Amino acid sequence: MKKIMGFQPLFALIFIVGCSNAPSNDVGELDEVTASRPKAVTVQNISWRLRTPVRDDADVRAVVSAVAPSLGLESNAEVVVQSVSQETSRRVEMHVANGSDMFAVYESARDSIEVFTGVGNRGVEPRAPVSLSGARTKFAAVWDALVGQGVISPERVSRDDVELHEVGAAQGDRDGTHRAWVDEYALFAPVKLGGVELGTPTSRFGMWVNVHRSGKVRRIELAGTAFLSSSEGDAAAPGQPAGIDSQPAPDVDAFVLSTVGVSRVEPLGIRLLLPANLSDFDGEIQPHQLFRAIPRIIIPETGEVGNGKAYSISYSLLDAGGKLNVFPKPLDYGSNPKKEVKKL
Repeated sequence: MKKIMGFQPLFALIFIVGCSNAPSNDVGELDEVTASRPKAVTVQNISWRLRTPVRDDADVRAVVSAVAPSLGLESNAEVVVQSVSQETSRRVEMHVANGSDMFAVYESARDSIEVFTGVGNRGVEPRAPVSLSGARTKFAAVWDALVGQGVISPERVSRDDVELHEVGAAQGDRDGTHRAWVDEYALFAPVKLGGVELGTPTSRFGMWVNVHRSGKVRRIELAGTAFLSSSEGDAAAPGQPAGIDSQPAPDVDAFVLSTVGVSRVEPLGIRLLLPANLSDFDGEIQPHQLFRAIPRIIIPETGEVGNGKAYSISYSLLDAGGKLNVFPKPLDYGSNPKKEVKKL
């Protein structure tokens, strides 16, 4: 479970509590890299040929029109997307006519279409907040509607994989917290091919449904749910993945220690890795073992132990050499913490 929380006098603030069937992302106390790693791996997947859909404004409008009714737009209302602006980064922002403060954003770099709407005063708690079971029912209704319209495929996004992330709010001042509550239930179902989740080194793809405490669906995001898979590598047919012989796993701990420094290493499981920018992507993707390395640093001003910027570590399960990759490359973004502080 993870929390992001802060305080400002007399303002309601938002924090996130992760609660899911996925591996925990908690940092906790930082230990040196001593955790044992598997010496060999076996994966029942092979490479896939995948490309990003090429969407024009009409295609984006069609998806927004299909999603908008799940956020409260009346079924008999005409959905008209206004104020379409397209930049060189292929980010398209839209306003949905006849909607109640309803907007949409399309980003080609993640093939993400997000539709969201206002829900009133976020600092006021309703008399009868929606229950978790009620939020799950809302998610199921959205999933059924989008599957029924062909917007998402049940073979790619399954209700059985849904995760829960609580979005909370707290109100307080210098004397402490006066009250706290669950502001939203954010439910997420990942995109999978052959049972393996898709992702970049730093992000995931799937279907997000944010259910506000009032019971209204506030936000829906479809990220990478329409990636086109033209083949399953050398497999005979989709749905019949080929087995891969076990091979020695590289020494992740030693690599992290030499590349990043003393860190806490967290396994994130197996993912079919895609590049960070997916605009116009058309290529082969492979299953990777993914880890997150959080450097252990000393804050110079206080001498306290803290966390440095996180790195993603991965290696392909199809690469006999077991080459390890780190993202971002050390020193690519700002200075490397181990250059600024002493290691313990």
